[in-house]
Amino acid sequence: MKINTALLIIIAAVVIGGGIMFFSGDNAQEVKIVETVSASTLSVDKQLHDFGEIDIFSGVVTTEFALTNEGSDDIVVSEGTTSCGCTNAELGGISFGMHEKMSREFIIPAGETKNLTVIYDPLAHGPNGTGLAQRSVFLKTNSHAIPELEVRIKAMVVKEE
Repeated sequence: MKINTALLIIIAAVVIGGGIMFFSGDNAQEVKIVETVSASTLSVDKQLHDFGEIDIFSGVVTTEFALTNEGSDDIVVSEGTTSCGCTNAELGGISFGMHEKMSREFIIPAGETKNLTVIYDPLAHGPNGTGLAQRSVFLKTNSHAIPELEVRIKAMVVKEE
């Protein structure tokens, strides 16, 4: 009986010790904190901004979209991207585009409004890139009601002689 008890104690010590070694040090697995879902809704003052006719050589143009947290929970914008390399965006000092992800999350506090700046370069597709340009900016959020928000811009790019 003493042997069985001693054997159980040794097995328990090995299992517990092995578990401690497995979950610490170099073998530690990262635990991702589960982000809470917000009950708030993110609204935008306009879905589309039309720059109208712009000359291809006139330089970049910008517009702003007002994003409002219509609730009592903070909304976390976790990702932002654009539909084309000719379009970039900025939210709270965080720049992003088609090829450049947001460097960190951005929080829109409950009841507050923050501006999303969209920058479009009509010359990005070269000197012959004229015609209708329609681009989108996508924001992923923790809002249950609006998990992804899309705003759009458009312009008729012309080459003035």
